[in-house]
Amino acid sequence: MDQITSKNKGGPGRPRNPDIEERVVKTAYKVLAKFGYEGLSFAKVSVLSGVARPTLKLRWRTREEWGIATVKYILDRPAVMQIPENLGSHNIKEIIISVLEGLIITLNNPETARILTSILAAAHFSGPLGELRQYALSRRGIVLRRLVEMGIEKGEFSKTIDIEFALDGLNGPILYRTLILGMTMELEMARTIVNNILPPPDKKNYGQT
Repeated sequence: MDQITSKNKGGPGRPRNPDIEERVVKTAYKVLAKFGYEGLSFAKVSVLSGVARPTLKLRWRTREEWGIATVKYILDRPAVMQIPENLGSHNIKEIIISVLEGLIITLNNPETARILTSILAAAHFSGPLGELRQYALSRRGIVLRRLVEMGIEKGEFSKTIDIEFALDGLNGPILYRTLILGMTMELEMARTIVNNILPPPDKKNYGQT
């Protein structure tokens, strides 16, 4: 996971215990799923995780930090595909489809969708969570940007593609349907989205699938 269960020391004194950190983040996930961001508290997490409140406050000073850690935990779960290092030897379109399928699988989980909706709503009114919102939106964008640029470079996609628009178009339908409308999404939609947003060089009709 993304520095949630780091084995490095967090400063003077005892090294952080990765088992405790993971247990606490998983507990925060459960609390968020049941009570939402407003219901997240040191008291609830302490009771459910079995970790003393003073220990919690040594590692997480605010619930905003729990929100950030929980979103990182969600986005780093196994459903998220690992991108091959040597992209030049792979079909970029198929990798992008797999990435979107991973996002769909993650957000089709009702608990995960509720958590992200709650945290991102709170992020509009909080500085630290505002940073979280940028993290959540850019995390997938960073991966997709690299893939789209490589696809254009390899000649798989049209050179006229607006990359910023493409990133919005790839993520937008999935986020809108799962987080805004609260609906599940079929995995097949990943291929439909890619076919519409990333046409090959000779494709004239962007709406054709």
